Amino acid sequence: ISAHHLDLVREVAIATVVLGEIWSNTTDGLGIRCFIKHYCLPLHGPDLRPEIPPCAASPEVAWAFNCNIGDSVESAKSQLAAAKSPAEVERVCRASARRVTLATTSLVSIVGRTWTTSRDVAAEAMSSLYPQWARATRKALGWCDSPSQNHNEVQGFLDGFASWLVEELEGQARTAIQSSQRTFRPW
Repeated sequence: ISAHHLDLVREVAIATVVLGEIWSNTTDGLGIRCFIKHYCLPLHGPDLRPEIPPCAASPEVAWAFNCNIGDSVESAKSQLAAAKSPAEVERVCRASARRVTLATTSLVSIVGRTWTTSRDVAAEAMSSLYPQWARATRKALGWCDSPSQNHNEVQGFLDGFASWLVEELEGQARTAIQSSQRTFRPW
């Protein structure tokens, strides 16, 4: 479905969510509410979007969208360690590249004081904000469509850029949120 509608949307996905999670006063709850309000269309059940207030671009929202990036990177490392074929390495590479490039949108939103959900725009901004990671950012963006099958190359990406991104995103979110005198909830 995603490939068929690529001219309209980045991805078509189906997910379920527990109502208690939507209304919880947690980072995850904020992320779920904002995602539902601005990026989802319900296929079944009540449409909750009118009940959810609009989410302004903020460090809190940027962090809420990607606060589980650390878990994702650690999971990718475990999956890569268990990979037994080039095809399995490729699956880990594509999934982790997509997840990491999505997290760059949050980092760019916090540090650049702008808002984007475009991986391409975020990659350009990352190259300006963090020139030392420009090459790794472009590589990750390319791997979203043409992933590597090279185990060592993917391991280097996860241990290098992806691990740095986890720390930088959490640190930048913590600083921005605490300076606004709100509570920061680490992953």
